[in-house]
This record gives sequence, structure tokens and C-alpha cells, in this order.
Amino acid sequence: MAMIRATIRTGCECLLLALSALPGIAGAASVSYYLNQSNELANGTDYLEVTLADATTSNTVDVRVDPLTPLSNIAGTRFGIQKFAFDLEPGVSATGVKISSLPDSWWVTGIWKIKMRRFGHFEFGLRGTGDSRQDPLSFTVNGLKLSDIRPYFAAQVAGFDSSGIRSAYFGGGVPVAPVPLPAALWLMIGGLATLVGIARRRTAPA
Repeated sequence: MAMIRATIRTGCECLLLALSALPGIAGAASVSYYLNQSNELANGTDYLEVTLADATTSNTVDVRVDPLTPLSNIAGTRFGIQKFAFDLEPGVSATGVKISSLPDSWWVTGIWKIKMRRFGHFEFGLRGTGDSRQDPLSFTVNGLKLSDIRPYFAAQVAGFDSSGIRSAYFGGGVPVAPVPLPAALWLMIGGLATLVGIARRRTAPA
């Protein structure tokens, strides 16, 4: 009996570890979007991924922006994100909203809407210097819930190689499909359920 309990405990620990490695499964709720439009490169390719996650603090959202392989493949020196912009859902007030945890040499633009080339104007614009480009870019939005942020974003990425462009703008908000649980994880869950059933039968009164 002690061996069965130890096996179940070990299995549960492994299961929690595996779940924690999957986005959106354990911990804070999160959603991700692809930016697949560009003013310089072909549209329809997933160039960047924006992930929004509810932080542990109430009304706080962690944001992470990752350049994907199509950009990394043409990255040169000083490659990275130099500007990023997002907007709020209609009716959501920007009063009291603050941006924190920005990288060094990054700042929030003025109170006016920032224009991001053909992708329009956005309520919040963040930018860095040519020496502080980010790959990835991470920051925190205080005073909003995840659902308050409009799922459409824009970014400027610079520092490409000799592909013919020095910098490019990207926009979009295509939802990233959730990651399915691997088949091995389902087998582990089934095995643990079987062990729990055996342990209950053995400890049940006659």
C-alpha cells in the first residue's frame, strides 16, 4: 500500500511539472496572437507572437512579444523590436493605466495616439532606442484586465541582414490555437486514475 501511495504521489508530481510547461494549462490564464501583416514583407506569414497573461496581481496583465523564425532567419546585428503598440476595447478607459517593467532605454510615448504606419493609430505606444531593441520584448500593464486589451497589435522590428530592408512594421491579431495535451500525458493521466482506483478498493472496508 505504501508503495502504491508513493507511486501515485510521484506520478502527480510529474503530471504537475508537465502541465506547468504547457501555455494556458497551469498558472495564470493567457492568450496569444500572431502578427502576420507587414509593410515590407509578404502578408500571411506569422512574424511575431504576442502573449497576454493575467498576472497574480489584480488588474495586471503581463505582455510578451516574440519575433518568430521568419524574422530570426533574416536577423542581422542589433536585431529586435524597436516599437510596439496596442489599443483598448471600445468603452474601456485608459485613465489610471500604467506601463511598468519596461526594458532599459524604453519609454511610453505621449498621451496622443501613436501611428504605426498603415496599421493605424493606437492608444499606447512603447519604443526603445536603436541600441535597446528587444528580442523578446516584455512589460506589464497595470490597471487593466486581459479582456480590456483589444486583440490587434503593431510592432516595428529593425536590424535585419542584407535582405534589402532595414526595418519593417508588422500588425495583426490572429488567435494562436491552443496547444493540445500530448498523447503521453493522457496515458499518464489514465494510469494515475487506475492507480487511484486500485488504492481505493484496497482501503475500502470489507
